[in-house]
Amino acid sequence: MSISIGLNDEFTCKEDYYWCRNYYASFTYPNHSSDPYRLLSFFYFTNLDSRPASFIMSVTQDSIAQCLFNSLSPDSATRKNAEKTLTSMEDTRQMAIPLLQLINNSQVDENIRISASLYFKNYIKRSWEQTDNTEDIISPEDRAAIKQDIITLMISQPKSMQLQIGEAVSIIADNDFPSMWPNLIKDLVSHLSPTDISTNNGILQTAHMVFNRYRSEFRSDMLFTEIKYVLGGFAEAYYQVFIATTLLVPKASDQKSLLELLDSVKYLLIIFYDLNCQDLPEFFEDRMEEFMKIMHSFLLYNNLNQISNIQSLSLPDDEDTAGILEEIKAEILRIVHLYTSRYEEEFKQLPIFLETIWNMLTALGMESKYDGVVIQGIRFLTTMVKNPRFKQTFLSNGMIEIICQKIILRNIELSVSDEELFEDDPIMYVKRELEGYEADSRRNASSELVRGMLEQFGAETTQAMLQFIMAKLDEYSKNPILNWKSKDTAQFMVSSISTMASVKSLGVTQTNNLVDLNDFFQSQILTHLTNINSDSDSPILKSNSIKYIYIFRNQLSDSNIESSIPLLVEHISHNSPAVSTFATLTIERIFVLKRNNSLLFNEAKVIPFVQPIFDKVFSQLISKPTPEKLAENDFYAKLIMRIIVCTKSKIPEIAQPIFTQLCAILETVCKNPSNPVFNHYLFESIGSLSKFTCSSNPSALQLIESKLFPIFQLILESEISDFMPYVFQILSQLLLIHKNDSNFKKLAPAYVALLQPLLQPNLWDYQGNIPALVKLLSSYFSTSGVELAENGQLSPILGIFQKLNGYKSNDHYAFELLDSIVLHVPLSLLKQYLKPIFMLILNRLQSKKTPKYVKLVTKFVGFFSAIDSTAISTAISSNNYSSMNGEYVTTLISTLNEIQPQLLAGLLSGILVSSIDNTIRNFAEIKYVTVGYMCLINNPTFFEFSDSKVLFSSILANIIKLVEDSTSKVSKQTDESINNNVSDGFGSQNLMPNASSLDDEQDLYQSSFSKLSTLDGLIIDPCPLIKDLRVFMGSVIKAQVSTGNSNFTESVSLLQPTEKSFVDLYFRSA
Repeated sequence: MSISIGLNDEFTCKEDYYWCRNYYASFTYPNHSSDPYRLLSFFYFTNLDSRPASFIMSVTQDSIAQCLFNSLSPDSATRKNAEKTLTSMEDTRQMAIPLLQLINNSQVDENIRISASLYFKNYIKRSWEQTDNTEDIISPEDRAAIKQDIITLMISQPKSMQLQIGEAVSIIADNDFPSMWPNLIKDLVSHLSPTDISTNNGILQTAHMVFNRYRSEFRSDMLFTEIKYVLGGFAEAYYQVFIATTLLVPKASDQKSLLELLDSVKYLLIIFYDLNCQDLPEFFEDRMEEFMKIMHSFLLYNNLNQISNIQSLSLPDDEDTAGILEEIKAEILRIVHLYTSRYEEEFKQLPIFLETIWNMLTALGMESKYDGVVIQGIRFLTTMVKNPRFKQTFLSNGMIEIICQKIILRNIELSVSDEELFEDDPIMYVKRELEGYEADSRRNASSELVRGMLEQFGAETTQAMLQFIMAKLDEYSKNPILNWKSKDTAQFMVSSISTMASVKSLGVTQTNNLVDLNDFFQSQILTHLTNINSDSDSPILKSNSIKYIYIFRNQLSDSNIESSIPLLVEHISHNSPAVSTFATLTIERIFVLKRNNSLLFNEAKVIPFVQPIFDKVFSQLISKPTPEKLAENDFYAKLIMRIIVCTKSKIPEIAQPIFTQLCAILETVCKNPSNPVFNHYLFESIGSLSKFTCSSNPSALQLIESKLFPIFQLILESEISDFMPYVFQILSQLLLIHKNDSNFKKLAPAYVALLQPLLQPNLWDYQGNIPALVKLLSSYFSTSGVELAENGQLSPILGIFQKLNGYKSNDHYAFELLDSIVLHVPLSLLKQYLKPIFMLILNRLQSKKTPKYVKLVTKFVGFFSAIDSTAISTAISSNNYSSMNGEYVTTLISTLNEIQPQLLAGLLSGILVSSIDNTIRNFAEIKYVTVGYMCLINNPTFFEFSDSKVLFSSILANIIKLVEDSTSKVSKQTDESINNNVSDGFGSQNLMPNASSLDDEQDLYQSSFSKLSTLDGLIIDPCPLIKDLRVFMGSVIKAQVSTGNSNFTESVSLLQPTEKSFVDLYFRSA
């Protein structure tokens, strides 16, 4: 077929290269070196639309329904096969409409339709967005059809399906509305009715899903333009429905109708907030009095009997669950809070709301069902307190003390639900406590109110709260067993009045100077920790005391912190999971605590606690009865990882028993992986322990592999998808350890046997595997590239490159793999494959060119050419300038000339040169792109191109710009691709990050692929001898001048004066 790549000419690519008579030919034939084009037939077809007809899958309602039914099968093989088939259906670009038709088919079992609606939502979430990095698997025609029919389809479905379809609408709207879906608001409004409440509720729910993002969007002209557009088509209809619905509420004839109407009121209020959260629209300002009168009326109702005259209301009085009236009140208070904080001047109804809300807060009971209302009410009061305009109001009539007593003290006390959570779900209790002010609870809302009062009335608030704290401590001292909740309240109040500012990962960063935290620690906290068996009737006091250390670790003295560590270690064994967990996470945070940019606990200080901590943590873990319970507490796994990375020089001495325990835990959780965060830290621990142990004792590698390989084999055979990426990463690390062994000669049989299964197509179907598999194959090439090529493994692996290269989401992995191949496979073994490789690249440039892909190709040309730098540097250093003709650049030019004469020149001038300057992320890329293109333009073959001198000057100008503009960007950054203490080429040094500095701020765990941060990255450097870019460029320039190369001189003369000055600078630096 004929392929245009943006040049004046076209080149021809034989379509036959893309197909193979045997789909799994690479597994059938051990050696493919006789037919380099067979690499192009491996795995999947690059372009699904051009596959032979026999490969096109039929996608119908029946086939989708059968797959959805099978996906619910208890048999894992049936489920996995169904999931794979559904994925294949998506790839056909023919799935969207049959899937919607299935959802709308009333003849199909409702459970299948519900599954179809859920699948449709997730399908839209995965596939609707169109970017340079995603494949477009929904055709334009299907997109238009979906947007045309989806609203009508949604409102005709049962409520169980409306929510899923509504979420799909919101996803589509996030991408397409309003520019590519101008009819959305019209479609929504057309279905609103003053009387059809059921339909209204579906439309209002969906409208909220569309408008909800306004709450978190940054203010911008584009956002305000969109909101104005929405108001123009939606506001009037919304207003009419709001008024009509609220008028119908007291007229409801039965309980079902009443509840449906109140649901509608709730959605209307939620949308009110959506449309008002960024700015006060004129439409709502003009009708504020009417809206607020209605809202205020709902705040006055104490129960549904006051709203309606229905005699047969029989609503359960549930103390724990908020009813519809409480939900409505909470939404109204949210709106009042918004108007008070943002639109106070226009909000004339504020005084009446203030009085009503104050009365509510002082009258509502402590039942959990009122929590939402109370929390919103306290947040409103916090806004009032922080407003300087009301400062004198709150300073008068003893209001500070009244607020403390009637609002804060009342709602800061430990609730029954808190106690139950502590006992029944201790891990959730701890996580909620760690969320602090982010968690929705009465306690946290009250604590936020305290902080607001401290901003305006610091001394007055502190004095009032300290009086209550002393009173509570006095109550506790009189009867510690009976009055332990008084101590709990006092502990919480001290934390509240002491904290002025905090960061989740760092703890408290600013405190109240009027509170002596170290004194309170000595007098009221330490007493609960000196004996592990104390407070047996009130373990929450222990939990609070440990939390105090966690929160104020930056403020407590070094001596207090250091003396608390042995006590915390003991409490890892506490029989309360919450206490044990708080002790564990506090130790982990203290071990990364810094004073004056140095760790408070260096390796020497941590060492004495290593064995006791491991003993206690492992004891806790192995005591769990099921794999799910074992993996429940990820804080244990994180502490294990932290100890290993903090004691990396000493940990090898006790590595064997630790490794045995970790493998036993891994074997257990393999039975049912349940907590991805626990699993991540478990693999971090295994990986880092392997690395540190083998770095000091290479002979330990055999023992590590003997323990890991059986479990890894189980994971791969059982296709435990959550674990497979971790396995591949650790195998990659182990391979590199082998490579660094002075006795290494060739791959061990275990790794040879593993390679073939790694090439199985099903492994590459799971996106999460791809980054780790590419790293692993790169490690194979780094370790034994020649061996792989000589054994005929190059063809199937290059087939993987073809598969990855065909997808926008994976093309960067394709080039990552290709970089390893061209660097570690000798050119003599690689040459026969280069033409089909470049034909694949050119075909992709022509068919699916994206800015990202252009950058990838630009970098690859530089990478490939930079391999010549070693030979060129050697020739220059020996003054043997005639040997400067690099074979990689020569081969690159000749290969592309075989495809089309002058092809590389056309690619450079038409596509690549302009992207040299903006392709770079880090110094490693700056280095090889600069070096590579210098090698390219200074190869004698380069001057055989027509207009080569103009092209030369253009490339050199872009290289100069890249080097000079990038100096400031990389001179201070840490670059993980460069070894420790290696010059960054600009006169500074880049150091590898210390593994012990890993912190919560790093996204260690991600849902699709989780990189093990404690493992070393594979260094792929095509120009390892180059330490300083300017010196290298200067040495090449000096060599060209010394040989009297007129082509070079004439090319340089075309540069701008500023660029020539840099050439002179480089010349002098060589």
